[in-house]
Amino acid sequence: MVQELTRPTSLRRGAAPDTAFAFLDGEFLPVRDAKVSVLTHAFNYGTGVFEGIRA
Repeated sequence: MVQELTRPTSLRRGAAPDTAFAFLDGEFLPVRDAKVSVLTHAFNYGTGVFEGIRA
């Protein structure tokens, strides 16, 4: 028997609070509305990760 357990929304990993904002394409957006294409260089090659390690 398989039972699915779910956490309340406030405790889920990766769940952004309603007060969180992101700066994307020159404007502030709620984090939930910020979308990045899977074809971006950073997504495909992890450039943000390497820049963070190098700093």
